[in-house]
Amino acid sequence: MTHTEPVPEGVESMRTVLAPYAGRPVFFDPVAGNNGDDLIMHGAILALRDLGLDRVGSPADADAILINGSFKSDFWPMATEQVKTYSQRFPDKPLVILPSTYLFNDGSFEAAFAGRSAPATLMCRERYSLDHIMPKRFPAEVRFGLDDDLALWLRDSDWIRGLKERSAERHNLIVERMDHERSTVGADTPPKTNHPFVSFIYRSTPESVTQPIVNSITRMRARRRPLSDFGKAASSLIQDHFPDKNRLPDLVADIARRRYTNFDGYARLIADSGVVVATRMHVGILGAMLGKPSFLVRGTQHKIIGVYEQSLTGFPNLTIIDRACRPVEAYRHHSAAQAPNA
Repeated sequence: MTHTEPVPEGVESMRTVLAPYAGRPVFFDPVAGNNGDDLIMHGAILALRDLGLDRVGSPADADAILINGSFKSDFWPMATEQVKTYSQRFPDKPLVILPSTYLFNDGSFEAAFAGRSAPATLMCRERYSLDHIMPKRFPAEVRFGLDDDLALWLRDSDWIRGLKERSAERHNLIVERMDHERSTVGADTPPKTNHPFVSFIYRSTPESVTQPIVNSITRMRARRRPLSDFGKAASSLIQDHFPDKNRLPDLVADIARRRYTNFDGYARLIADSGVVVATRMHVGILGAMLGKPSFLVRGTQHKIIGVYEQSLTGFPNLTIIDRACRPVEAYRHHSAAQAPNA
């Protein structure tokens, strides 16, 4: 099913929602996460600059508080905690959550808005989230908006142009996420976690010490790990449809994890790909923006397919596939990320 209905009355674009704050101080919470979240952050910073907002370093000095876009869900309780904290500390300051995906059970997320006197605006980045969040009952005034994923603000940026100029074809990139949002094997079971003592040592040691060690260990493990069923299917997809790329080695790794690389390394690995096949949405988005033949697994929630319908159908080099790496028929006509002989 795809959304073709008109946007409900009163649902505004991000430009409209943020227009009253042009030239005024706003506090921007970037939302820490993985390298894909950093891609959203860079797009958001560019958007706020283009819209003429003046970023300040403290919410106390701001006329409005902006929370960066991401997947706001019960998987990631920090989203609810952020809203609750800002609502309790600054109930009289307008709060805007920038374009995001939402997926919550009834109760805790809505309750986080309690005590607010200023309105909050929940921007969605796809229609499925809008349909999900609008019927909920909030204890304060909540408005709604709909706009593209913020990474798309980078599409014509100097940063993208620079990446394209420096790009090369060094590998074919296969990215499979294995956390709470994974959509391939084991998607219905909890992901593995570190031993509490290991986590304590990691958190207690300066990042400048731990990060190079963790990156090296993670890359070594990725090289030694046998290919998963998804990895095998992705490799076969590339071999079958892009015979001219078979000369390139497959790089199979979850490059969105900071344990594997930092943001600059993440962007460079995507830019140096011949073909990109990913279950990570922003790996596929950056690959598409860089002009790489890119394949993106539709996922088990509405996030990826919703963002595709809202923002990505204009990329002829991006194809939606299922977890077995087969094109999804409902979206095949939107995509042309195939070799001429495919």
